[in-house]
Amino acid sequence: MLKKKEGFTNRFEENALRESALIISEETKNMYSHYVPHRIDTNTIILINPEKDKEEQVKNYLEKLNSNRYRY
Repeated sequence: MLKKKEGFTNRFEENALRESALIISEETKNMYSHYVPHRIDTNTIILINPEKDKEEQVKNYLEKLNSNRYRY
């Protein structure tokens, strides 16, 4: 007897997951609409709030990035 494949078992489950992903994407689309992209270097772009201090936000991001690097 063959083992059952992991993942989707039928079209109904696949379509339900696709619909839930569409709903979540619509909800999150407007969450970041008021942020402005800011390029830190050639590979890094972050979203910053234009109403707050730009330098402070960049500094906070870089501190978090460095602390995450030290953990791994």
